Amino acid sequence: MKLLHVLRLYVVAGEASGDRLAARAVTSLAALAREHGVRVEVHGVGGPAMRVSAAAADVIASGTEGASEAGAARSSFRSLLDLSRLSVMGIGHVLLAAPRLWYMQRQVVKDIERIRPHVVLFVDFKAFNKRVAKRVQHMRRFKEGSPRTALLQYVAPSIWAWRSSRAGSLRYASLFDEIMLLFPFERRAWNAFGIAHAFLVGSPAVEVMLDARLWTALKRVSQIRQNQREQTGSHIVLMPGSRPDELHHCMPVLTAALKRIAASCTGYTRVASVTCIVAESVAELFSTTHLSRLVDSLTGSSVTVNVHVNTQAPESSRRIPENLKILASSDLAIVTSGTAVLEAALGSTPTVCVYLTDWLTSLIAKRRAQVTCASIPNLILNRTAIPELLFEQCTEDRVAQSACDLLRDEASRKKQLHDVAIALRWLRREHCRHYGGEVPSALVAQRILYHYNKVERR
Repeated sequence: MKLLHVLRLYVVAGEASGDRLAARAVTSLAALAREHGVRVEVHGVGGPAMRVSAAAADVIASGTEGASEAGAARSSFRSLLDLSRLSVMGIGHVLLAAPRLWYMQRQVVKDIERIRPHVVLFVDFKAFNKRVAKRVQHMRRFKEGSPRTALLQYVAPSIWAWRSSRAGSLRYASLFDEIMLLFPFERRAWNAFGIAHAFLVGSPAVEVMLDARLWTALKRVSQIRQNQREQTGSHIVLMPGSRPDELHHCMPVLTAALKRIAASCTGYTRVASVTCIVAESVAELFSTTHLSRLVDSLTGSSVTVNVHVNTQAPESSRRIPENLKILASSDLAIVTSGTAVLEAALGSTPTVCVYLTDWLTSLIAKRRAQVTCASIPNLILNRTAIPELLFEQCTEDRVAQSACDLLRDEASRKKQLHDVAIALRWLRREHCRHYGGEVPSALVAQRILYHYNKVERR
């Protein structure tokens, strides 16, 4: 089929999790757009997953069957900015990086003005994207000859978790033509403020559960691991975060905790290996700064340390994504609060959730929070199924104790996995109640195509 129209999509995905979300959306969009005689051109800011996905979009547009990760090298997508320079956590670090971030925001705005995209898809990375959207909206309204561009925010601020004012939420929402949400309880919060253009698309966890072949294969891997545990010892997964500042704050505590765990667990619960899953954007930092310290701390304990760099776009292969396969093959996950908790839940891996930041950010977060837990399974269940060690609670003693409890006590392991399975079933059921078998990335693609058509009709 000859594609007569071009949809210019500009993506701003400034972090590893956003990069993977954007990649799913772009792959789905390319296939959907082709059915409507539209070719997708992808520009903007992204990482390795976006490169693979944009290469797949090029292949889909050309009508060739299949696309591989090797195609990323031939992808037309070139990220405007380096993701590793964008990821900043904590108020102090953000203030120090403010001149650099301000300059990068201006670069993105100028690039949008040059490319004149039909749709800008902002993915997560909310503070940075808010400022870019404000500038683009101002340009769209007041600068003559500015591009007709729809602004979409994919993954909204957690107004349900923080003490947010209605006025502030309305001001934020007014910057975008549409806000796309991951979880059902988010829509209730946005609707309560009278914001009608917040649209529920669903969590990436639902995407995995709705793929029957992938979900069955993942469960099979997890079951095999549970049956082998007594013969091989315990395998632990460490997911210390995708930002340099998260590694800086969390790794010293987690390194000390792992040393204690290795010394405390004996018999069939002995620690045989530790696998660290890190984003490509922080892989070099992890290898040069933190890996040697972790290996040194475990010297003499016969624990093997492995590192997996998470670069694969979920749609680049029909196989189980490697990070989920590693989680499903492990006996315990120690993860920073965020997307990693849901990934561990999908792998049926008993989990300890941790988070550390600077003291000022901790103080402000605790004062503004209006929820008692941070991880999505706990929020859904409204109880603590997964132990959460946040801020000053995140010490080597507490992390080691929580981890050892889950490795030694089979009843605790089964209870957590049972509770987490209930949360996942609720997530899937709520999604199917609204959209049947439509996967979240397909819903995002439909919204992008809808706004493209609106822009074209103006």
